[in-house]
Amino acid sequence: SIKYFVKDDSTKYKDLYISCTRGNIKSIFLADNVLEFRRYFIPEFERETKTNIYFTHGCATDCSAILVFDKSYPGTFTDYSQVVKTNFGLGQILYVTDSSYKNEQYIYELALVDLSKRKTHKLTFHGVCDDVYKPACVDTVIFSKNKVSVTASLRKNIESVDQTRQTKTVRF
Repeated sequence: SIKYFVKDDSTKYKDLYISCTRGNIKSIFLADNVLEFRRYFIPEFERETKTNIYFTHGCATDCSAILVFDKSYPGTFTDYSQVVKTNFGLGQILYVTDSSYKNEQYIYELALVDLSKRKTHKLTFHGVCDDVYKPACVDTVIFSKNKVSVTASLRKNIESVDQTRQTKTVRF
């Protein structure tokens, strides 16, 4: 079961808790200070699969995130920000890494999480993403059981005005 609650203390107008219970195992996620912001930031139940429970929420203006509760490892919640695209059925999440912001003059880096295999694959594109909202530089994502292909439109370098389309593929 999934329950949202606040504590009856000094945090009741700031913090939200999400409880996920499976059998006699209970896990709680703290959404710290989330009640001080717009509802957009509150994790909202999205979908449940055999292995995970997914919650979607905002992480900034024009930024989406996915909070994942792993049923196999009680107590494990993982929050992914700057999400580009998700395939809930395959348990795959594509998101923009922090490196895309730190090194934005040189690279555009994405991470593909395969929740079923518990692996993260980095996809590094050599080029510049002009968009402030970095996920917008991805044109297409094709998910499948054996591979994921991602195509992005980027400038060749910081001085260039020419756009180039690059495709990266992760094979499983």
